[in-house]
Amino acid sequence: MCCREFIEIGTEKKYAQVIRTLLWDADFEERYTEIRGELYYRVPGNKVLCFNQTMFFSKSMQKFYINLVRSLPNKKGLNHIREMNASEMYLFLMCRLTDSYARGDISLSQIMDFWAFYKTHGEFFLWPYIYERLKELKIEEFAERLESLILRWFGTGTGIENVEIYDNMESYIFSKGTEGREISEQFLPLIKTVADCYSRDRKKEEFIRLVAWLFPDREYMETIYPVLEKAGVFLPIFWLIRLERYFRRMIGNRMEEKFRIPKKTFFQFIWRKYQGVKAEESEEKEENEEKEEREEKKAREQGEQKEQEEQKTAKIPN
Repeated sequence: MCCREFIEIGTEKKYAQVIRTLLWDADFEERYTEIRGELYYRVPGNKVLCFNQTMFFSKSMQKFYINLVRSLPNKKGLNHIREMNASEMYLFLMCRLTDSYARGDISLSQIMDFWAFYKTHGEFFLWPYIYERLKELKIEEFAERLESLILRWFGTGTGIENVEIYDNMESYIFSKGTEGREISEQFLPLIKTVADCYSRDRKKEEFIRLVAWLFPDREYMETIYPVLEKAGVFLPIFWLIRLERYFRRMIGNRMEEKFRIPKKTFFQFIWRKYQGVKAEESEEKEENEEKEEREEKKAREQGEQKEQEEQKTAKIPN
């Protein structure tokens, strides 16, 4: 196995509190971890990861884990510590890899741990026993694919058929389950089961958030309606008042948005009107100028005609 940053202790769920108490008595304190299990820390840097059957998503894997823990022999000289042989350790690690793969959070460190264990203890594996257990868990095809992929990476991966499958598995691993999912689901249905469960959990969380928003706790409502500090019995009524105010405001805003003229459109309309008025004034001015010119021209013509008539009259002798 590779060098791990913490000691791992596996037990049944019903004995988890016993382990916690022992670690607390030894000055360990619980720390947050994204790894499935409970992480405990003690100065100057000792870490212990405790887990039980709940680390597995699949019910069949949980059952396998419980039966495995109960059937293991005690380690020599120790009454409360059980020890796995190479084949049982292989099955445990493969179940762990399968579970992490299905969740989309399998890591390279897990794969390298498995490969280091495989190289070191491979000659001690009881393959008939392993294959039988893998079939019971319904992960025999995935185990074979994953072994081939690991051999492709770290061992003699030459001559592997169906390269496209392993390319998709690589994409699935490196993308944390976002790519290559369709092909992986074909030989590991647990992926779809996990995804469906997560989807249901998300819907449940969304529903809980909606209910919490519709009906906030009393402390929050008191900040809006201080009267509730002395009349908490009327909390349901104020829930309805709050919702009525919210929906009335929401409907009003939507109606306003529907019939409101945007400022840009309004100014464009005013500008076009202004331009139209200016054009009309310009046309009217041109018409007036033309009319004045025509009147002046007519007046000049009449004046010239009158002068000509006067000149003709002056030339006639008496």
